[in-house]
This record gives sequence, structure tokens and C-alpha cells, in this order.
Amino acid sequence: MLGVFVAYPERRLMDMYSAAGVSFVIIDMEHAPITLSEADALCETAVHAGLAPLVRAASEDKQALLRCLDAGAAGIVIPDIRSAAEVREWVTAISYPPTGMRGLAQVRVNDWNSSGTTDDARFRPMLVPMIESLEAIANADQLFAVDEVDWYHVGLVDLGMRLRGDASAPNIGDLLRELAAKAKAAGKPLGVNQIVSPALSSPPAGVQCIAAPDRALILNGAKLFVRGEIG
Repeated sequence: MLGVFVAYPERRLMDMYSAAGVSFVIIDMEHAPITLSEADALCETAVHAGLAPLVRAASEDKQALLRCLDAGAAGIVIPDIRSAAEVREWVTAISYPPTGMRGLAQVRVNDWNSSGTTDDARFRPMLVPMIESLEAIANADQLFAVDEVDWYHVGLVDLGMRLRGDASAPNIGDLLRELAAKAKAAGKPLGVNQIVSPALSSPPAGVQCIAAPDRALILNGAKLFVRGEIG
């Protein structure tokens, strides 16, 4: 599956991404100044465009993420998860009782009718924790054992930055291949940001989701245009 990290609150972009053949978008409230109201509107437009909208925000922004789920987000992306215990806390937070502690309300996701909302597959949002540290990689077996996770997404930029300058650190390509092998053995899908490392000319076997930042797509497209490679 191919997706786009969305940094701009322009609803018409959802139609464009859908027309391009993208499967999902990740509305980025971690690194972009997108408000809750704008995220709400993007979720609605993405659904109408046939895209699965997910929302990424810092882990301390739990209430904002829950509001985005109420607005119709198909799931949430949690940066820099380090342990299975953290993941299970999020499973509890986003699940309705009896599995979890998520509150009920008359909101878009349940067609404005809280009385019919139950803890079944229709109301279980996707949960996508991000692996961005050596600590998380060391805990990969425990992370991949959490059933409720839909896929783990490797943040190659932050992971690479943390490895930089450490002569004893493993090669990022080797780390990703090791992670992909473990994920495949556990039956857990793995995703990555667009390939940003010279060590990774293509994603290894086992990687099923690739997401590119819209800023990179726009910048790279502009560079190709300036060089006369597209017109």
C-alpha cells in the first residue's frame, strides 16, 4: 500500500491523492500546524475520496487523537513507541468497553448514534505505532506479539538521525531487513517512510506499506520540473 503524510490542510488534495492511486493518508499533527478542525475536515474529505485517513500526533496528545477518531479517522499513528506496554495502553485508549476505556458520544464515526456503538470490528480503529529507536528494535519480538496492532511503521529519518555519529551503530539497511524478517515471521505488516537512505534502494521483503511526505513529493516534483524532466 502507498500513502502520503499530509502537512497541508487543503481538502482538495485528498481528491488528488485518490486520483493518483494512493490508498491512505496520514494527517500529520506532529510536525505540521494542522488544527483539530482542519483534521476533522480532512478526515471527512478523505473518506468521501475513498482514502483511509489516519492521524499522527505526539503520544501526549491523546485527547486530540481520540477526537480525530470521533471525526472519522480510520486509525492513529503513534510516534516513537518503545515497548509493548506502551502499545497496550493505546489499545485500551482507542477501544470501546469492554475491551478498552474509550468514551461514547454521538459523532461522525458512529453515524451520530452512540446507542449502537459496540466493541466490534466496525468500530475498532487501526493502530500504527512507529519504530524509531534502537530500544524499540531491541523489543521487536514483544512489539510484534501485540495482536491489536495493524502494522508497525519504521520512521527511517528519525532512526537514521539517532544512528548518525555512532560508529558502533548497525547499518540502517541491515536493521530494516532484520525488522522486516521478524515482522514477516510474526505475521505483522511493516511500513516505512519513503526510502531516504542510500543503503536502501528498495524496501526489503516484508515491507507492505510505504508513505511519503507531501512536502517531499511537492519539492521533488518542482525540482524535476525545473530540470525539464517533467512538463
